[in-house]
Amino acid sequence: MNSQEYLKSKINNLVIKYPSIKCSYAFDGFDNTHTIEITPSSFFTIMMNFHTR
Repeated sequence: MNSQEYLKSKINNLVIKYPSIKCSYAFDGFDNTHTIEITPSSFFTIMMNFHTR
């Protein structure tokens, strides 16, 4: 499994576990970067606050 397949699998698991969120993923081969967008942003903020406590 390469990094793209791994990330897509994890994103899919997130969407199944939290159906109220939307996720998008893109890979830019020129820059060799992965971009993941999770909306609404409040979900990400709430989860980050939960994990830092």
